[in-house]
Amino acid sequence: MKKNTKIIIMFIAVSLIMAANCQGGHKQKKQEMRAKWQKTSSEMRLSVAAEQIESGQYEQAEAAARESIACGQNLADAYLVLGKCCLAKGDLPQAKDCFEKHVRFDDKNAEGWFLLGLACERLGDENFAFKWYKKALELSPNNADYVIALGRMYIAQGEFASAEKLYQQQIAAKPSDTNLKIAAAQMYLECGQNDKAVGLYEQAQMLAPENNELLEALGSCYVIAGNWQKAGEIHERLYQRCTDETAKNRYLQIMARCATETGDYKSAMKYYSQLTVQDKNDASFWLSMAQAALGADLPRQAIIYSKK
Repeated sequence: MKKNTKIIIMFIAVSLIMAANCQGGHKQKKQEMRAKWQKTSSEMRLSVAAEQIESGQYEQAEAAARESIACGQNLADAYLVLGKCCLAKGDLPQAKDCFEKHVRFDDKNAEGWFLLGLACERLGDENFAFKWYKKALELSPNNADYVIALGRMYIAQGEFASAEKLYQQQIAAKPSDTNLKIAAAQMYLECGQNDKAVGLYEQAQMLAPENNELLEALGSCYVIAGNWQKAGEIHERLYQRCTDETAKNRYLQIMARCATETGDYKSAMKYYSQLTVQDKNDASFWLSMAQAALGADLPRQAIIYSKK
């Protein structure tokens, strides 16, 4: 009986231990499943948050990022999203802090380094901006935005030759990238090298003929260069495309100036006449039209416009 009693007690003890182990294993599995669900759920929320940032829904995106941070899930992505929201709101110190945390979790993401550089640049820390832009470009050497950002820092630091070399190398590697050409053209304009700027703007304009901002920049270069014929042609195209009356008047004034400079006084009179329709009380338009009439050998009309 004693032997049977011992066997029974041992059986009960083993059963209790096994039951405890089963309960512990079940609890651990449940915890693992919960953690996995939290991670997956966080990934889904952050994916949506990235789209929300693109559409300007910063509050919703920020809430998703903070929730992921609170539960310790997908911290690299969460800090990236939160940093973008802070950057959009103008909270630069907080944005910088978020991007610093992001790159600590994921130091291979070029976008994180670029945004950290952007936050530093806007905070006025050009040295760190330069460092982080360079890091971003090393990780993603084909990204034109990173090239332009680094070029901007070279110029800010007075390293024009380095900026020029960077742009020349990148344009040679990506000749169809209009943004690189435009950035390099702006650099040349800032340095007073208008001829080089014109060449790049012309190339870019051929690649993007419908880009009005680019066309206007090219027209301005022609004005600076005193190429009144081409400047007039460019602004005529801009005038025809434009629907904003204020801008149209500005283009008309430039067209009138270009016509006067090329000796096409009748066209100049036509343009100034259109301007006087818009603003009959602007004496400068009437005076310019009178001068154009004199150039066109129309003294009687010049007198009328002068009196006006």
